[in-house]
Amino acid sequence: MRAPSTTDAQKRLHPFRSMSPVRCGLAACAALLAIICPLASPAQDAAIPGVPSIHDWNVYGGPEIGVFGHSAKGSSTSTQITGPRVRNPNSQFGDLGTTISDPERSRERVMSFLAGATFGVLTPGVDVPGRPRLFMEINVSNPQTTETQFARRANPARIEFPRIPIGSENPTPLGEGTLTGVGTAISAQQQGPQIHAGLGLSFEFPVPGDQLIRIKPSAIYSRTIMDIKATTRRAVRLNGDSGNNQGLEDFRFILLDDSRTEVYHAAGPSLELEYVPGLQWGPFAFSLYARGNAAFTFNTLKTEMQKCNVAGGQPNECARWKYTQDPWAYRATAGVHINWIPQRFW
Repeated sequence: MRAPSTTDAQKRLHPFRSMSPVRCGLAACAALLAIICPLASPAQDAAIPGVPSIHDWNVYGGPEIGVFGHSAKGSSTSTQITGPRVRNPNSQFGDLGTTISDPERSRERVMSFLAGATFGVLTPGVDVPGRPRLFMEINVSNPQTTETQFARRANPARIEFPRIPIGSENPTPLGEGTLTGVGTAISAQQQGPQIHAGLGLSFEFPVPGDQLIRIKPSAIYSRTIMDIKATTRRAVRLNGDSGNNQGLEDFRFILLDDSRTEVYHAAGPSLELEYVPGLQWGPFAFSLYARGNAAFTFNTLKTEMQKCNVAGGQPNECARWKYTQDPWAYRATAGVHINWIPQRFW
């Protein structure tokens, strides 16, 4: 007989190792249901304060906070300088290359803090383990965030001549790169309002003390807004003046800017976990929840911009910028539901 191999022994000790990730996930879900379902009991006809019965509609709303984010990448390129320039530019003086700006690219995460409110409705349930109910809800949130910069070189801003200490006159010209405000960058910033609307099923599992745990898988549509800005700043030296004879008038400026506002439409799965503690105040009951949501964007993800130096009389001097957002975006939130059960008060 063949002696058992090491691989056979490993399979006996770790039977799940040979299973695919999908099968492992299904097995885990089945095990979770096997544990939870025996805890579920059919709904009681008698109303428990703060906990809706199976026959109740449940209208809810309340504040929600969280985070929203995705990845993106940006790149910038430019053409050659074609307009007037000093005859012999010199890198030893700090002069730059023959293109307006060297190519740049980067990948970054765009994140924001969300503050908003969610409103929804739960239908009456079905008297089976898990007490499934349909629910619909809508969330409106405002992102609180700063600009995220991509493909950045130096610090593009207002171009200024460097300050020269008194008594330290430089006998050689100050080059193009010594001026402050020269550079290039792309910036992206999430704007509001964000709108998220969902439709799903709610499964209820009673816990001791007249309380409930709800597990609420759903499909959610998301509409988000992004402001995208691009800027390139370049100073071009015109002559060989130096020292006290040199100033901003000895340079010409290439100032190129563009911007877009993009609206993204996305959809994807969401999972919410809600705790109903059975607390009631007048006609209202309260619950706490946390949610995770992933959404796939199905419209255009790429934004391309170009500006040329028309105002400077050099229409062939151009800068091009590209911003590309990753298709998947993610949202994690938590909040309070203020529940109103209208059937009890009609």
